[in-house]
Amino acid sequence: MEHLRVARQPRASFDSHRGRLVINWRIPRGLQALLSPEVCARISRNGKWYRDRFPQNASPEQAARLEAERLVEYHAIIDGAREALASPERRSEVLARLADKAAGMMLAQGDRLIALQAGMRKLHDDRESVGRLAALGVVMQSPETTPGGKPITIDEVVRVWSNEYRQNDEPLHREPSDSAKAAKAGVLLYMFETLKKPDDMRQITAADLRKHRAYLIGDPRPGKKGRKPNVYDHIQQIITCFNAAERNGLLTTNPAEKLQNVNKDKGKRPRFTEIERIAVLRAALECEPDVKWAHWISGCTSAIPSELRFLTPGHFYIEDGYKVVDIKPPPGYRLKTEYRPRCLPLHPALLAQGLWERVEQVRRERGDSAPLFASLTEAQFSQHINAVVHRLKKTGVIVDEPSGPRKTFYSHRHSVITALDGRKILDDEGREVDASYIVGGHSPPDVHKAHYVHVTMARLYKAIETLSAPAVTA
Repeated sequence: MEHLRVARQPRASFDSHRGRLVINWRIPRGLQALLSPEVCARISRNGKWYRDRFPQNASPEQAARLEAERLVEYHAIIDGAREALASPERRSEVLARLADKAAGMMLAQGDRLIALQAGMRKLHDDRESVGRLAALGVVMQSPETTPGGKPITIDEVVRVWSNEYRQNDEPLHREPSDSAKAAKAGVLLYMFETLKKPDDMRQITAADLRKHRAYLIGDPRPGKKGRKPNVYDHIQQIITCFNAAERNGLLTTNPAEKLQNVNKDKGKRPRFTEIERIAVLRAALECEPDVKWAHWISGCTSAIPSELRFLTPGHFYIEDGYKVVDIKPPPGYRLKTEYRPRCLPLHPALLAQGLWERVEQVRRERGDSAPLFASLTEAQFSQHINAVVHRLKKTGVIVDEPSGPRKTFYSHRHSVITALDGRKILDDEGREVDASYIVGGHSPPDVHKAHYVHVTMARLYKAIETLSAPAVTA
């Protein structure tokens, strides 16, 4: 009788960032040393993962067929590796049987199994050679201990990270900003300086990274405006760079794989005072349209830059007699939590300033799916909207606290949520709901009831219209 598998089978998962199904199946620890891309191209260079990405336009039937094919291949590789790790007396017999299996399936499976056979034999020969050398007293050194060849420099790592960023940025495939590249390069350069090592990622060990982490926690450098550098972000940048280098084949082992980051600072960005908030909205009236509407929409809805960037005319419509904005991600994307997507009535000040006319103009000229904020790149968008806040800081209108997070464009969100905090509105079942949770897209304290909360546009509008705004028109 044919043996049936009863263990739970690995499944493909949906990568919301890439907008496609992906496979990330773990290779059992005891088999990792035996497997490599030479055995199968879908195995990671460190032998720890079996990975694949499905086409974005794959139908459910195609995805199911691909998943089944990958599952068969995955189990064939695992079973073959387990057999190859049998007792020494059986290794030659096992390898011969694997070759017979490959030969028997060659016509059906093609060159893939030929490569599998060759890869398994090569690994076997390598192990035999290392064993004979060890018997003679010769110890083989790993490339990470004594690296040879071309160094893996900071520029090379930033380049492969940029390529990954561009490939994963569906559907626009944008280049990462210069500031993001500079941040990666700066973090790595500082790491090499503190460790007193040359610009070669291969010479960094896990012990080096732990030493650098300890140094960062007590970092003597003065931060910007007297603030201590963010240790969490610094370490996360290092982990990101090493992961990118490993995925792209620059490193065979990843010293940052088990590097533990420090706890993230949970301190929230401070909100604008009421005077500061009105001053920002007034100053934005003199800016280019994208900057103006970014500040005004955020100042009346709590939307953050990542939520504003994907807004199109299709997100604006009329519901229950109210003009609304439906803050939700496009297909394949997601927001921070499942509660962030929210449909909000537009504040009367937004309508008085002419937002609806602006939306209709974009709809007529570029279509219902055209980006509302299209004149600036992603990097320019962030710089320009924060420039308004920086200018008001220079004139003394906005004042930062001596210590703690600085006020930025993101402070609009906290200003709106703070203003609505404690303002109760009734849902359809007559229960009191805090308006700040609905407008901010926060998960309510009682998450079990969150999915059943529904508030009419009329009641939500009455709460939103209490937010103050400059008494001026465009």
